[in-house]
Amino acid sequence: MLERAFEFRRTLDAAEGGAGKAKYLFLGDLNTMGMEYPFDRSIDAKLELAKWDRYAARAKIAMRRLAKTHDATWFNGSTSSLPPSNLDHVYASTNLKFKVYTRPDGAEAHVAMRGWVQQATPAAKDKWIASYSDHSLMYFEVHS
Repeated sequence: MLERAFEFRRTLDAAEGGAGKAKYLFLGDLNTMGMEYPFDRSIDAKLELAKWDRYAARAKIAMRRLAKTHDATWFNGSTSSLPPSNLDHVYASTNLKFKVYTRPDGAEAHVAMRGWVQQATPAAKDKWIASYSDHSLMYFEVHS
């Protein structure tokens, strides 16, 4: 489905009259968690993201994954055996500009993650997750 989302940019470009003209983005829980397949066909989550980033950057697609203020965007709570994971993303065409946010490490980001990622304690994270969602909120502003 990710490949179809990327390829749709080409359809929009054709409707706009040429390559690179359409302004397009897609976002959500893209489940980039890697997969453990049998017969040595597994893919690590970081390699999976790198693969999609290379695909997005192709000239005919001209998209990029926006940096987030927090990499881990999904968490099932402090009692879960699963660690916080990097599942939610925003991919945008290179002709779009976004407001800049600052990551905790000082680096630039274009998506501000909100929700459980902002909570200071495991109890506060658990409460937020129970009340709202195990996914953080993705906030960004498109600038012309």
